[in-house]
Amino acid sequence: MTHHELSQWPLVISVSAGLQTLEGMQAFTEDWNRWLDRGEPFASLRVFADADALVHPEGSAQSARQWLQERGADIRSHMMGMASVVPADQYEKMRKMNVEKLFGVPASIFADADVPLKVAIEVSQSTVACALVRAGAGLALLDGLAMMGTPSTDLVMRPFHPSIKIAGKLVRSRHLLPSRLAHEFIETLNDVIATQDSAFRRPTATFVTMPSSHSERNS
Repeated sequence: MTHHELSQWPLVISVSAGLQTLEGMQAFTEDWNRWLDRGEPFASLRVFADADALVHPEGSAQSARQWLQERGADIRSHMMGMASVVPADQYEKMRKMNVEKLFGVPASIFADADVPLKVAIEVSQSTVACALVRAGAGLALLDGLAMMGTPSTDLVMRPFHPSIKIAGKLVRSRHLLPSRLAHEFIETLNDVIATQDSAFRRPTATFVTMPSSHSERNS
């Protein structure tokens, strides 16, 4: 049986437990079809709670191959990445599977460390997140776009892997022509994007923490 958690969209968390059935596999692909039909980028985190959840039901391979052929282009277009968490005793077996080649998107398999994720605080502004880090609240996970406008001479930044693509959008009224000032702003923004290759052309998530005596300071 598989349960999907969509409250963190564009992250889809799927938890599977026990032996899967053909009907369950079909329902799983139908769920994926609905997400792909949104036409929005999203990432997938699959958690296999036990070894049985990794067993494919007899007869499912052919339908899975057909589905991948039909939706392969959509998967490569909309999937930002895939991560799978498997029981520790199944990791060596599963890590030999080339999931990235199969789906054509960044993908990794991790062993279950049996350590619950503890999210202490969620904020909507990067400046607030950095202030909490400075106050000793812990680590912050921020995107590269947000870090461009965040002073960080007293913080340490480390890249988050695998890379996560982030799209920035400029919103304006469709009923009004942009003013001269708006055109100048857009031109300036484009200039900034062009000079910040690491933050915009290859934007990734970033861990931010306070430096220690053994840490290298990055500005």
